Amino acid sequence: MAVAALAASAEGSFSVSGRKILDAGGNEFMMRGVNYSWCWQRGHEYSVIPAAKRIGANIIRIQLGDGQQFYRPSASELEELIALCEQHRLVAMFNTHDETGSDNVDDLRRAAAFWIDMKDVLNRHLSTVIVNISNEWYGSWGNADAWADGYKTVIPMMRQAGLRNMLVVDCAGYGQWPRSMFLKGDEVARADELHNTVLSMHLYQDAAGTDRDVRSHIDNAQSLSVPVIIGEFAYRHKGCDVAWQTILDYSLEKRMGWLGWSWTGNGGGAEECDMFASYDDSQYLPNGTCIVKGRGGIAETSEECLVFSEPLPGPDGPDPEPIPGPDGWDVAGEHVLSPAGNPAGWNNVIEIPATVFASATRASMVRLHADCDGGAEIQLAVKTADESADWTQLNDYDRIDGPTYDLAVEDVPRLSEGMHPDTFLERAKARGLYVKGRGFRLNRVQLLNPRTDDLTGIASDIADDTEPAIIHDLQGRRVEHMQPGGIYIVRRGARVTKVVR
Repeated sequence: MAVAALAASAEGSFSVSGRKILDAGGNEFMMRGVNYSWCWQRGHEYSVIPAAKRIGANIIRIQLGDGQQFYRPSASELEELIALCEQHRLVAMFNTHDETGSDNVDDLRRAAAFWIDMKDVLNRHLSTVIVNISNEWYGSWGNADAWADGYKTVIPMMRQAGLRNMLVVDCAGYGQWPRSMFLKGDEVARADELHNTVLSMHLYQDAAGTDRDVRSHIDNAQSLSVPVIIGEFAYRHKGCDVAWQTILDYSLEKRMGWLGWSWTGNGGGAEECDMFASYDDSQYLPNGTCIVKGRGGIAETSEECLVFSEPLPGPDGPDPEPIPGPDGWDVAGEHVLSPAGNPAGWNNVIEIPATVFASATRASMVRLHADCDGGAEIQLAVKTADESADWTQLNDYDRIDGPTYDLAVEDVPRLSEGMHPDTFLERAKARGLYVKGRGFRLNRVQLLNPRTDDLTGIASDIADDTEPAIIHDLQGRRVEHMQPGGIYIVRRGARVTKVVR
């Protein structure tokens, strides 16, 4: 029976194998991530999540609320958060934050009830979503039994209700009393009939004030039968130093996953925990520099979860096939958004990743494929040259009442204010494209260029075929054929012409 339960937990989801975390393909996954407090920073996910990918994170831990203290998301809002993480190839770990520091088991039951309410959404994303049941439930130190009993109560509730995602349990003492899990962690893990629970410790000054503390806790974690991660840490916390470099060094040596706290917006004396000065990655603060760029940090040790090496299936099957461009147009770049959809609202910005434009040498038109409600309006933008949080609007809000919306780059109103079409492509390549508006759900984005079938259709001055054409690309390499979206130098005898394909 135990073998059957283990197989059930591994099918299509993250799973536990001894002290290793495996992805849905059976590959070891070592977390290197960040924390983002969505429940009191809503609306910034369209900046933070893409930025987390840019700095190299492979997972993001997102704080939600169950409605007791913090904002409780709807099922559709949770689906949108997951879709955004999947779009940017990030594993999502969610927790509820309302119970932080509470010793009341009823509070923990409320958190479990929230996840049960959301089980249909969560079970659709077993390969990309992990559930951290509650942030730092059981704030007291010294009573491992009470901490364990709480989780031994709610984990069976969640499993019997049908929730199948990997679970994460924070240790007692606001996450800073690892001894609670050293004493009772295996008992907590055994309460999971799917054998798919991971333990977590938070390393600040109380648990990680010295190198010796860090090494001792990580060594003791190795004695447990299940994986342990570091769910939070920072280089300093409430005016106290943390042995952050030892956390990075020794966790790498022992292959332990971790997530830094936190992106931005900390208060109550924890301001030094901010990794960045705003909701993007344009200005590193000392904590971000340590965690991302430090020896053994995200930039050096993070590896993307291998579940993203293949297209993620939607709820109704695999991603849709490519759609050709309209008559007379070639598709130079394309991005298909999650089947869960990306609804746009006035306060939501959908980012189209720069990879869509990476290979293009020309951009003539952007086509958006969308499902529209009545009164839908749309606007496109690119980042400003200084890569700040601001952007340059490409067009005023425009009505969209059909399945597609086209914006010809040469007709962009803002070009009259000094923005050249090449500048649009440069910025889109550097930072991506941004879509704003209301009343539509974005499905696909295409970069289009006019189709040219032969040399005579490209330029009349090279139509004379009395001389053979010698074609070079802009790197000086001779080629036999010109590809859509390319720029070439064509020589016929003494005549040399620059051709935009």
